[in-house]
Amino acid sequence: LRQSRKEGGGAKQQAGMSAGYEEQELRRLRPVWEALDMHNYKLACKLTTAALRRHPADTIIAVLKALALVKCGDSKEGEALIEQVRATKPTDPNVLETVTIVYKALNKVDRVTELYQEAWNAKPGNNYLAEHVFFAYVREGRFDEQQQTALRMFKMWPQKHLYYMWRAVSTYLQGRSKKDLMVLAEALVRKACDDESRKELPPNEVELYLQILESQGKHEAMLSALRSPRLIAPLEKPTRANRTAREAALLLRLGRLDEARAEFATLLDEPGGRLDWAWLTGYLDCCPLPEAASQVTEYFEKLQASQQQNRGPHLGMAELEKRLIEKDATHGYAGLTQRLHQYVSAFGTKPSCILDLRPYLLVLAKAPTDKLRDFVLQVPAASDKSDDISMRLFTLHHQIERVLGLHKSKTPEELEALVATFHEKYATFVAAHPPGTADISPADDLVLLASSLLQELFEREHKPSHLLRAAAILEGAVAKSENDFQIRLTLIEVYKRLGAAAPALRHFRSKRCDIKNILYETLGGTVLDDALRYCMFDDVKHVTEHLMLVHQENDTSIPDNIIQAYQNGVFQKILEFIEFREKLQRSHLLAASRVEGPLATLLQLQPQAGAAAIREALAPTATADVIAQLTSTGEAEDLTDHGVRLAPLWEPEPPAATPAEDLSATSFVPGSKQLLRLRGTVLALLAAAFAEPRDAALIGKLHTSLREGCPTTPLWAFAEDLFGALACVLSPTEAHGDALAVRAPRLCERLDALAAELLAPLKPEAELVARIKPLQAFVSQVGLWAALALVCAQAALPSRKQKKGQAVVTREQLRPVAHALQRQLAREVSCAKELRAAVPAWRAAAVAAAGVAMPADVVADEVAASYLQTLGALEASAERQVALAAQLKF
Repeated sequence: LRQSRKEGGGAKQQAGMSAGYEEQELRRLRPVWEALDMHNYKLACKLTTAALRRHPADTIIAVLKALALVKCGDSKEGEALIEQVRATKPTDPNVLETVTIVYKALNKVDRVTELYQEAWNAKPGNNYLAEHVFFAYVREGRFDEQQQTALRMFKMWPQKHLYYMWRAVSTYLQGRSKKDLMVLAEALVRKACDDESRKELPPNEVELYLQILESQGKHEAMLSALRSPRLIAPLEKPTRANRTAREAALLLRLGRLDEARAEFATLLDEPGGRLDWAWLTGYLDCCPLPEAASQVTEYFEKLQASQQQNRGPHLGMAELEKRLIEKDATHGYAGLTQRLHQYVSAFGTKPSCILDLRPYLLVLAKAPTDKLRDFVLQVPAASDKSDDISMRLFTLHHQIERVLGLHKSKTPEELEALVATFHEKYATFVAAHPPGTADISPADDLVLLASSLLQELFEREHKPSHLLRAAAILEGAVAKSENDFQIRLTLIEVYKRLGAAAPALRHFRSKRCDIKNILYETLGGTVLDDALRYCMFDDVKHVTEHLMLVHQENDTSIPDNIIQAYQNGVFQKILEFIEFREKLQRSHLLAASRVEGPLATLLQLQPQAGAAAIREALAPTATADVIAQLTSTGEAEDLTDHGVRLAPLWEPEPPAATPAEDLSATSFVPGSKQLLRLRGTVLALLAAAFAEPRDAALIGKLHTSLREGCPTTPLWAFAEDLFGALACVLSPTEAHGDALAVRAPRLCERLDALAAELLAPLKPEAELVARIKPLQAFVSQVGLWAALALVCAQAALPSRKQKKGQAVVTREQLRPVAHALQRQLAREVSCAKELRAAVPAWRAAAVAAAGVAMPADVVADEVAASYLQTLGALEASAERQVALAAQLKF
């Protein structure tokens, strides 16, 4: 708020406000501003209410009251008050700025555009109002209107060169989809750069010009611009190396390899300068291989001699060998192993060494196993000393084995011996060098290696005791190195494999993990899938609410950043902000949260909750934008997963998941776009069915979308039949009555078949986790969908039995479906109770199998408690659905 008042200072003088009036206004409103700045919104409401009694016609007080009301949660009254103020057609900058804040809080930025447009129409000569009309269009992303507004402004104030550039940038943004406008944008910016009346050319305008040329693929024109005497000076202000590197990259693109190589060599040979990895790889790109291999080797050896402390030239030799192998499979691996040994000898004690080596080790992993073992044996071995260097070399040796895949060929006994060695070495090192809780120990990677081996043993033998031991080792390490983020991420992964969502969420919420802001987008998906699978409904709502809050804040802050870039003339950054906003809008996790968040709420609703509570729970999926994103095949396919790997980067890549084949999966799983479409369409259908008034056209459209996009999976076929039956009930015609007579029996068959498929793994000899997942899948999908659809159908059907021949759709047609649902849900409750009784025995067996060498009983207690919590919530959800189904009077 203070910033808004500062920015409006010049505008207020334009509007004719005297300094005395400004001081008087600030004195009068200071208590209100301070209350708002301190987030004491109730006090602000009280102060503004009292002030309005004394000054009922004062619009700024009314706007401040509206802002306080919105912040207090009373959006309806706040919006009504702000609309009263807007009806007065204000032009006072103070009022306009505060109204803008209120509309942003209400997420109605389109009203801001109308507000400033009305004010500018009232005062067409005020360029402050004109600028804010432009900024309002920027906030909405309406590039066409931006361009027209900027053109009109430049015609009115031709001395304002900034307005000319705003027009050029707006034309450029339109040109991303219209080539002729991109050509126009290029001409506009080129004209500005060629204007000799401007003595000094701003670097930002030159950068914009180059950006426009690059977007059109005009590399020759870019090269000419970079060598133009007029454009060189602005570009060389930060550093000459930057311009030279760009020239070299352009020459490479144009195929002028000799010139490009000479430019890259100039950069690499510069004494005392930084050495960029992109320059080394660029130099390699310019050299035809294998013909120029000896020349490159000689040059890189010269760089090594002159820059011995720099990793780049040494790693460049490995990159050369990698390219030679990729070019010719018969080249052999001797050269690569030699270069890697040299690199390890020079930089093996650096923490980043294994990450530097990984791309080349993955190439080397294709060599025969005996050669790999020979390579590992030649890696410098660690001594028995307990110091940092010895520990890093010992860890590196085994990390290299891990990347090369040599652990795959070891027997379980050999892996167990390695785990014991790693744990012993870690304990010895930490005892000699205890890390502070805020530090990360050089031995922490040994714990991660031990965890990886135990997880591999689990994959081979399917014994949960291996995962319990991994969790126990990692818990011990994280207690000593609380800030080691990788240990916490690995712990989350281990608990996920155990099916223990509660301890995984404990680490996710840990203050040391410090997950906030955009990290919810990159890491939220790591826990949300299991939180929902294992019935941690409150945690699902907590994380999804935080995620959506992050996106709402970005929806506000990114347009503000774009506006600031326009104001400061940093034009080349505008497209970056816009592309980042578009990337966030395509977030798979955000789309899944809009589905799974309401689902978690529905699963907690009590049986006596009425239609109003169901409508409120479904509200996030009832908006037109969300429905379009969740149900459209094209938009669903465009969604992007921004998640990160939990495993250390030196771990092998996991196999690709196939979430569509897993009936117990949720749409949080990366790649589950079909499942997201299904669950999103189902919730949108339920929202439309429970809406008042009911939108029959939307229900028909959504059901058509469900039918047309129907893949051959049992769950999708069940949903299509279920909502086809509901559509028949909601729009009763003779044809629909006949269709329901066919659908209802088929729906009973599909319900029983799905229950049989999901409950098939519930055998006594199966793992406990494998028996929990299908129960939750039935309750959260089949049971919930069918129960709510039948509740809606019951409300739509006449309460009294109609005479024969009067009814085209009858309650009797749905009676078998209701009975089948009640039967299967009762079975679910019984299974959940049996599993709860089995948890203590599972815990005892797992601890016994884990052994006493590395006690896992504390971890086992937490995992068992998580299972009991999951099964308790699952049983409660199933019982609520049983009670809901019992209310059905078919």
